[in-house]
Amino acid sequence: MNNITLLIRDSIKYVARKIEQIQYRLLNVKRSSGTSIALDARLDIGRKLSLKKQPAFQNLIMERTARIESNAVINTYHGDVVMKENSRIGIGSIVIGPVT
Repeated sequence: MNNITLLIRDSIKYVARKIEQIQYRLLNVKRSSGTSIALDARLDIGRKLSLKKQPAFQNLIMERTARIESNAVINTYHGDVVMKENSRIGIGSIVIGPVT
């Protein structure tokens, strides 16, 4: 493959990933007032791309004033992630559910 084809492929993957992240933030995160998620935090809360039958979405629940900082990765493939009141996930952290 030449460089132009690879650039186009990478651009399409980038746009698809951003659309997926927006969908997760709007539809799949249960949030209370005062919560914040950094724009560059990665939320892996959907289903894996696989042909195998998978369980329903796991939950990311954020109670009042919970915060996810920049470059954090939240993965709920294996279980729920529940952030209690005033909790923080710091810069560059990786959280793999189930976590309370």
